[in-house]
Parts: sequence; structure tokens; C-alpha cells
Amino acid sequence: MKRYLVIIGGGHSQAPFVKAANKKNLSTIVFDRNKSAPSKKDSTYFYAISTHDNKKIESILLNLNKDLIGCITYSAHPSALKTTAYLNERFKLKGISLTNLKYFLKKDLFHDAIKNLNIKTPISWTFNSIVSAQGMLKPNERYVAKPSRGGYGSKGINLVSHKDDLFEKKYEAAAENSLDKKVILQEFIDGKEYNISGFVYDDIPHLLLLCKKHILFETSGNKIESFKNNSNDTTLLTKISHEVRKIFQFIKLSNTFFNIDIIVNENDIFFIDFNLLLDTKIDRFLYFMGVDIYSLQIDLVLNQVDIKAFDLIRNHSKKEATMRFIYDQPLATSLESKAKDTNSGIVYEPLLYVEDPMENSKGNGESKLPIGILLGYR
Repeated sequence: MKRYLVIIGGGHSQAPFVKAANKKNLSTIVFDRNKSAPSKKDSTYFYAISTHDNKKIESILLNLNKDLIGCITYSAHPSALKTTAYLNERFKLKGISLTNLKYFLKKDLFHDAIKNLNIKTPISWTFNSIVSAQGMLKPNERYVAKPSRGGYGSKGINLVSHKDDLFEKKYEAAAENSLDKKVILQEFIDGKEYNISGFVYDDIPHLLLLCKKHILFETSGNKIESFKNNSNDTTLLTKISHEVRKIFQFIKLSNTFFNIDIIVNENDIFFIDFNLLLDTKIDRFLYFMGVDIYSLQIDLVLNQVDIKAFDLIRNHSKKEATMRFIYDQPLATSLESKAKDTNSGIVYEPLLYVEDPMENSKGNGESKLPIGILLGYR
């Protein structure tokens, strides 16, 4: 009897998951409107249907209802996530649900939920006009402008202040990336920013990676953001794990990946955002460090994860490594020495160097920055 795994989206990000499913002798059904999608050649069945069209996808899967073992996506687009959640509920499959999804799509709902759990989160306000948002700004205070509904990655997220000449432009960027065109202004919390990556299995969250986030420099031409592995900070991980478990017990998330942004200010931990799946390219970072994240996704669907193999503290993720994003396309594409893993199709460039103009301006003559894994531009 064949077992079918449905994959919503057939881009480069989904390709390693298709290959991982093939290795476990699963038949894959991939949906993507791009007739030449990269995952097409490795899938068992491919349909050139938009990932947003959940009803059309449902009609194709009806005849296979009894043989479906799961539906996944690695697209952070709200519509692809909605389709995945809808199909999981429709066919009673494990993974992302519509209930989970609302906490990802509605940022204010997530913030209200964790406040009720007595978990710290920055104060935030929601606006539907630039005038009302500007009127709330206080002198000598900074805020983070972000989309109210949906939004993914760093799109539409900017730091703003009372006398910000670019406030209107930044507000509009947040509104354009918000499903309801509303904007959240969140109080700025000074401190160290971290991203936590992990998965929930049998209702228990397991932390895979703790990364310190840092903007190395930002100009009109270039921006480099680094994720430095801090997974050997067991004290911080212990503090975080209890809060994370409370959050996901409330949200009822299970058998899927997650990532959370936090800010540590002295002894206080503020939870900033919750996202389904892993943060941008973190799957490649984990794979680079020897974690088979793609097989893990399939095991989550099959409900047969070997937890000991992914025990963060005892087994992995203590390697010193840094992942950096280059936002400027010419700079990213000019770098050479690319390495390719032939099994997964993942391309990364280990141990490359880039120049930091901020270091040059200090006049210390040291301008080279080692990179553990450089993933090009977003």
C-alpha cells in the first residue's frame, strides 16, 4: 500500500523535504503553480496548481484520503500555511492546524495570549492610519513598526522614532505586508536578541538551536545579519524552555517546527514573535552542523521521532558557527567557492569573508569577517 505525503510548494526550500520523503519510501504529491518548480523532478506526482487554492487541492486528494500520511509546507507565505492547515484538519492529519495558524497570523492575539500566561512581552498598539500612529509617538522613545496580520521574515519590520523622517515610508512598508493593512507599533526593548528554533512532538517542545541575532552593518546598499550559535548557553535555555512549553500547551501546537524571537534584558526575557516553521534558512544552518532536519520533518509527520537523536544539550549544536545573510544581491552573487551537497541539493559557502565598512571606518585595518555559513541574499 502506498503512503502519500502532500507538500504545498515546490520551490528550492521544499526540495530537500521531497528527497527525504523519497528515502523513507513515501510517495510525494507536490503542488506549485510553477510548472518548472525545482521539486517537480523528484516528486512522485506533481500538480501545477497554486498553493493558495486549497479547494482545488482538496478535490484532487479526496480519492487518496485513506492513504494520506501528512501535509507539510516550508513556505512562510500565509496562504501556503493556510492551505496546509486546512488540509491537515480536513483529512485529520498531524501538523499545523487552523487554530495554531491564527496565533501566527494575528500578532496581537499572540501577544495577548502570552500576557495572560504571565510571560513578558513588549507593550504594543495597533493602528489603521499613519496620523494616529504618529500622534502616539513620544519624544526620546523608540518603537518597532511591524505588520499586524500575517507578514513573515523581516518584511515590513523597521525601527521608528518621534522625529523619524522616514516614518511614513516605514509605516507603509508594514501596512503593505499586513493582511489587514493595519500596523503594530511595539515598544523597543534594548537587549540581546535571540532566535529559538525547535519542534513540538507529542505536545512537548524540543529546542534545536539558540542563535544570537546581530545586524553587523546596514547602509543603503548593504545589510548583513548574523545568527551566531549560542546553544551551549544551558542557563538561558533552561529559563526559556519552561516558558516555551507554557506557550505551546496553550496554542496546542504539535508535530511541527517553530521559531521564537526573544530579547534578553538583564534578568528579564521578553517574547517578541512566534512563527511557524523555522526562521529563514535555519534549516540549512542546522544541516550544515550535522542535523538532518529534513528527515526530522518526515518523522514528525509519521509520529516516529527519535527524541534522543535530537537532544540539544547532549548530542549536537554546540559547534561554534555563524550564519550571515547578505541582503545586497551583487555582493552575494560575486562571492565564489560555493560548495554543494549532492544528496540534499543545498548550496552553501563555508568559511568565506566579507568586508565590513564599519570596521574600515574605525581605521583599525582589520576588515575581514569569518563566516561559518554564508547563504546569500533573502
